[in-house]
Amino acid sequence: MRSMGDGEDRRQQREVDSDMRLAQLAQALEGAIAGKQDGRTSGTPVEIGDMTIFCAGSFARGEGSPHSDIDLFFAYPDDGAAPDLPRTNELKLFGRLIDVVDELGFPPFSRDAMYLESVRTNSLMPHLGGPKDDDTNFFTLRMLMLLESRCLVGRESYNAIVSQILDWYFYDAPKHEEDFEPWALYNDIIRYWRTMLLNYENANFRKRGAPEGERADEAERQAERRARKFKLSFSRATTCFATIAAIAAAERPATKQSITELVAISPMARLQTVPRSVPATAPIVNLLTHDYEWFLSQTAQSKADLHAAMSDDESRKGLSERARVYGDRLYELLCAIDSNRTSGARGLVRYLVV
Repeated sequence: MRSMGDGEDRRQQREVDSDMRLAQLAQALEGAIAGKQDGRTSGTPVEIGDMTIFCAGSFARGEGSPHSDIDLFFAYPDDGAAPDLPRTNELKLFGRLIDVVDELGFPPFSRDAMYLESVRTNSLMPHLGGPKDDDTNFFTLRMLMLLESRCLVGRESYNAIVSQILDWYFYDAPKHEEDFEPWALYNDIIRYWRTMLLNYENANFRKRGAPEGERADEAERQAERRARKFKLSFSRATTCFATIAAIAAAERPATKQSITELVAISPMARLQTVPRSVPATAPIVNLLTHDYEWFLSQTAQSKADLHAAMSDDESRKGLSERARVYGDRLYELLCAIDSNRTSGARGLVRYLVV
């Protein structure tokens, strides 16, 4: 077992602070929907039917800092009564949410709130895995929901959507009652990881091609790009590969219930479950946990301070090396899990690669 240290104290404090902020946000959202503010009626209620509102990102991972923004998503369940409500209802809701986020001191929604829109999963489930999956953004929504989400409003609908999504990944499970492996889910998680890598490259390409007057100065652009890659190498990598590790390390066959329980906890909490199933992985998990606590200490800085570190050659090289080592250790963890599985269940790493 690891001894308690400053890094672990900071990580746990971040989790406590994130939980408190999300509780405040959930209460404020409920009030905004009901047309109340500080317990007093301040407007008419907004009809949202069986919509669920959940957040993703650093707050959902229990890692929010004063510099973290909030990412909100809105969905209706497959078997629910997705209300035939006018678009103005949602616009009224989104307007109130913008005020709530501002009043609670969160940074403004990104891209001038252009991503505030709802998804009706009943029309999208038949297209899961197909071309429409990407076009409608349902792929990103369900990956965030499974990998790093926290429900704020509409718990019953949230649970229903998670259940429907997992049903799809387990459609073939009855044929493999003794040794089912959720390869389709692994595939989607890897697909999501690769998509984030490509999105990173696409963002860099678009900024390089922007007119001179629309670009930040070159030094700031470089610092922003490096900071984004740094976070990708730690938090996003952990979100994906700690989840795969936790599922793969658990007792076979994988069950819908066991993965539902993993969905309910943070990526770092999933990582901590691995040594319980595969004790030989404890040293690697300890190193990964220590590295991640260090990463959180770096991202607790203001954007300006983090960008300054990324602009200094010596500092940047040190940060990049720590990120490289962290990726190596995630790979070592997957290999260790694979080698400790029964012979019939091996091949995890090979399948993830080819």
